[in-house]
Amino acid sequence: MVGAVKFSFSCRGFSNDASDDDIRKFFEAVGTVVSWKRVPTPGYPSCGVYVNFSHVNSVNDVLSLNKTVPEFNRGFPISVRQQAVLVAQVANALNEIKFSVSIRGISWKLQEEQMREVLNSLAKLHSLRIAPPPAWLVGVTAKNAYANFSGGEVADILALDGTSPAWNFGGKLSVREQDAMVAKAAALKPITAAIEEAYVPPVSGCLMSRKRKQALTLADDDDDDDDDDD
Repeated sequence: MVGAVKFSFSCRGFSNDASDDDIRKFFEAVGTVVSWKRVPTPGYPSCGVYVNFSHVNSVNDVLSLNKTVPEFNRGFPISVRQQAVLVAQVANALNEIKFSVSIRGISWKLQEEQMREVLNSLAKLHSLRIAPPPAWLVGVTAKNAYANFSGGEVADILALDGTSPAWNFGGKLSVREQDAMVAKAAALKPITAAIEEAYVPPVSGCLMSRKRKQALTLADDDDDDDDDDD
């Protein structure tokens, strides 16, 4: 899950000859690795690495790896920098989602947790959103769902199309594959919302012309004079 990413670091200087296993174990010694990505640098003997953790023994333990020379790294020192978690979560979400489907005809009786269990038994569920039908659709007794998967085969999920499984209380399902980019954009909404919430816009006064600021200052002075008269 995207939310599992708590700490993220960007690293440089890993030898191109270093194995993936060596690099992974190197980071697992200081925390629980959620995901990591090796980034080649064409024309250079070393590469970059981005690594995301759900837990670290200490952030300082990870940062203390900066300028060290791992024994498998052929004498190359590495650099380690912490990066914004939200940036890591965005990248993680984009990398994790492999395919997405829309599911219609879900019984009102079926709980979300039950739906998750069913889908996880067929493929690796990344995220799930269950949406009730619009209020103007009076008398509709089914709901819809949008499911993103990070593993498994899309064919196993699409096989539900047209079936009336017992776990859906006999209701007939309609299952369609969604465009992957649309699914990824939807999965990123909670993250981008958090970014927007954290963003502090510039003070409006900073964008005012000198003339406008002077006018407001004079208006404030007039208000103060009125208060004194009272």
